[in-house]
Amino acid sequence: MHFYPLSPGHFPHVSRRKGESGGIFQVLPSFWGKDLGWRAVSFALFSVSKYITRSRAAKRRKVSESMKQYRGWMGLLLAALLLVPGIAATGQGAESPLLDLLRFVPDEPNYAEFVVYGDLAAWHASWDVPRLESLADLETLDDLAAQQWLFTLPRQTVPPDVLGLQYLRSEDMRAFYGFDLFTVERFLTAGQPPDLLNVVEHRQNPTVIGAALEITGYEVEPLGEGATLYGILEDYESGLGRDLPRVGMLGGLNRIAVLDGRLLIARATAIVQGALEAYQGEQPSLAENPAFRAGAAALNDPSLDDTGELVGAILLSGMVAADPMYLLGQPQGTDIETLRERLREQLGDRPLPVYDALAFGTRHTEGATYLVLAVVFLPETDAAEAAEVLVERLNNYVSVYTQQPVSGQWALDRSGGIEAEGRPVALVTLRVDDPVPDPDRPGPGAIPAWLDMILRRDLGFLVPGSAADIE
Repeated sequence: MHFYPLSPGHFPHVSRRKGESGGIFQVLPSFWGKDLGWRAVSFALFSVSKYITRSRAAKRRKVSESMKQYRGWMGLLLAALLLVPGIAATGQGAESPLLDLLRFVPDEPNYAEFVVYGDLAAWHASWDVPRLESLADLETLDDLAAQQWLFTLPRQTVPPDVLGLQYLRSEDMRAFYGFDLFTVERFLTAGQPPDLLNVVEHRQNPTVIGAALEITGYEVEPLGEGATLYGILEDYESGLGRDLPRVGMLGGLNRIAVLDGRLLIARATAIVQGALEAYQGEQPSLAENPAFRAGAAALNDPSLDDTGELVGAILLSGMVAADPMYLLGQPQGTDIETLRERLREQLGDRPLPVYDALAFGTRHTEGATYLVLAVVFLPETDAAEAAEVLVERLNNYVSVYTQQPVSGQWALDRSGGIEAEGRPVALVTLRVDDPVPDPDRPGPGAIPAWLDMILRRDLGFLVPGSAADIE
């Protein structure tokens, strides 16, 4: 049985490979802790908001004269190519956009451990925020919409580092790569550094992307099945000291496979090739994994149709560890035995059955965000009873980070057991009303996000078993 690790001793493995510089790498926002995972997005929010208030005074990063020339020619080329109609991916398959993107992810432990999905098209539609073509368009939005884009969108959809959110203020990523956050419809990131796989659906013309990559210095290699691989540097090599934008400096964009409406982005060729093999059925994908299929289906269950669009999801394999050692380093500074006793009190006597996977979904419709928790159990499990246990635990659970009851952040909307793809699933849906604008307190208001609890490893309510099992 694989237990989903929450121990502070279990961090992403970083292997030293050719060209890797001192073990430094970009980090996907992940549950390994806010000190690692959320740093990039926190910086991005600070930087972009600063741009909005000081855009005319902001100074762009200096680039070498050679890259200035490249970008000048790139501007002329892009202007011509933009006259060619773009090839857009609809993201609509026989089942769901989430399941479609999971078809690119090999069914391997590294990838199954942590999967993040975001749907920017659905987010903009559900929040009624116009799609932006560039950062400058932010200034055309009213204050509330701009703040929602800056602060709510990243927390609900979690864009990966390779889309350059953290460098929007200082770099024109599209000039180097032909795409950026503004051209993306949806994305999925799986795995742990340095072996992250990014799958991106976009609405950009592939010819524009290819031309930009070649000018930036990428070499071209056909991959078959209509895919073209663009590569720069060696596998896992960083570009420190080279004329590359910062978003690609640490190697996250070393390999970019351009398909019809989709991009596969990774540090090494083998990762991209593995994704194509999974999609073509040459090896199993997470879309075929029974637990992941059930989790993805549960987040799109028909009973949730009135909760709006699925704008984001985080899928995790295995179970939350019962050992409260993971609480070390949290701000309360209490001894381990006291933490164990607190956890016993909150879990109660009704056991939570063992499970295969967790799916945390975020849906939004006019007026409210819905946080959906789907727990995928083994066959023959009573999912309805398990949902009752989860509701009791959520009502009793006190955050180890804030030391406040989590139930004060939301209202229970519905719960119950369903069958998804032949597996029993406990489905709990929590409602968070959209904040009412306050003229005395500008901004979008705080909306709870699953990401916060996952980053803080604040998931004790998901420990399998009962209070008697905490030793």
